[in-house]
Amino acid sequence: MKKQLLFFALICSCFLGNAQGIKFKKSYGNSGFDFGRGVLQLQDSSYLITGSSSSNSQNSADAFIMHVDSLGELINTWFYGGSETEWGEKIVIGADSSIAIAGYSNSSGNGGFDFYFLKTDINKSLVVEKTYGGTGWDFAYDLIPLADSGYIMVGETSSFDASGTDA
Repeated sequence: MKKQLLFFALICSCFLGNAQGIKFKKSYGNSGFDFGRGVLQLQDSSYLITGSSSSNSQNSADAFIMHVDSLGELINTWFYGGSETEWGEKIVIGADSSIAIAGYSNSSGNGGFDFYFLKTDINKSLVVEKTYGGTGWDFAYDLIPLADSGYIMVGETSSFDASGTDA
């Protein structure tokens, strides 16, 4: 991928190497624009990464889940989205062992960008894909799983108040 994802990988490796030395430095991608935004370490020391990529799509850009091993070797990548742009910002494991991403999309919804939520099963097959928002721009940046298998997303909206952007 481009410089942005390389920078993300370097940041990850520095975070992972805190007081232990750098574990790996990797660059991933092809000819498009590729951005890493969220990373999650699994129990087996491998990582799930989310972001947005135009390298593997005829669409503008898709959200993705990238799985790399503990040394940064690519295991697989899955892409999700519609005809326009999707961004994955945060990736979590749910109470039911599903994988969920929060971000934003302008492929569907009520206008502009809307909160984007997707949930996959353990094999990364899409289970739920939804957008939430009004006619303005709405961006989800964080996500936490709840014990009842629900989720809470947080972000910003310009859809519901004429005075500007709100949380």
